[in-house]
Amino acid sequence: MITAIIYLKILRIPIITGADMIAPFFALAHGIGRIGCFLNGCCWGALTKYPYPWSVRYPKGTGPFSRHLRQKLITSDATCSLPIHPVQLYETFGNVVIFIILLLIYKKHKRTGVVTLSYFMLYGGLRFITEMFRGESNRPVFGWLTASQTVALGMFIFGVTAYLLCSMTLWKRALPDQETEPAPDASAEESPAE
Repeated sequence: MITAIIYLKILRIPIITGADMIAPFFALAHGIGRIGCFLNGCCWGALTKYPYPWSVRYPKGTGPFSRHLRQKLITSDATCSLPIHPVQLYETFGNVVIFIILLLIYKKHKRTGVVTLSYFMLYGGLRFITEMFRGESNRPVFGWLTASQTVALGMFIFGVTAYLLCSMTLWKRALPDQETEPAPDASAEESPAE
């Protein structure tokens, strides 16, 4: 992050412009990273109520297997975990969709900051939803919200609020000035009596 800021300063590119250029690819990279999470067996999903065709089972020695064993959901002679949501792939799919949307916004909108704020809104919403399907970290920290949901909600609210404030500021700038014309001079209206 610091290197990117220094690089933008060297090129004399405003940070928000650089953020607009980077945001779509940040979403794509995040999605690719979640494939690594899926293959590694970390950041796993919650148990599925039914054995959906897309449910996954992890072998012995993985986080999901160990968690299910500790919770006594499976026995030590089991060969794999119970079926769980592939939440990492849900997030991969969501991040690829965000990548495409941000590219379209980048091409369409010329206002600085729109792409970055859209990322905050879209990813905040995605993470809030996918967190409901997570299995390894579902402890509430704020009411019924997990730590990640709290941060995701904050990202979403920040993105929406900043976007609306920027839009209102630009809208007000676009309005013509409502200055009233000066009142005509009363002495000029009176004609001299001659």
